[in-house]
Amino acid sequence: MNEEYHISSAVVMCNPDRITEVIDQISGLSGLEVHGFNPEGKIVISIESEMRNNIVNTLEDIGKLEAVLSSNLVFHQFEPANANEEVS
Repeated sequence: MNEEYHISSAVVMCNPDRITEVIDQISGLSGLEVHGFNPEGKIVISIESEMRNNIVNTLEDIGKLEAVLSSNLVFHQFEPANANEEVS
């Protein structure tokens, strides 16, 4: 059983002409949420996972997409897996 829960945010830069395509491609990735974007090709995302490696792998996978120029981690935090449980 994993005892940590990881939350990260990142900025993805892509070809502005293909931003809709990139958003569609990354929106289906596990634990990923798109929070916003601008017409210049910047996309703000968050990734949540029980394993740090999943976050690293997700960012690497995004970086390999044809229209993506970069994917950069901005923030990373981890908490004990039971941090959200109510204490009785």
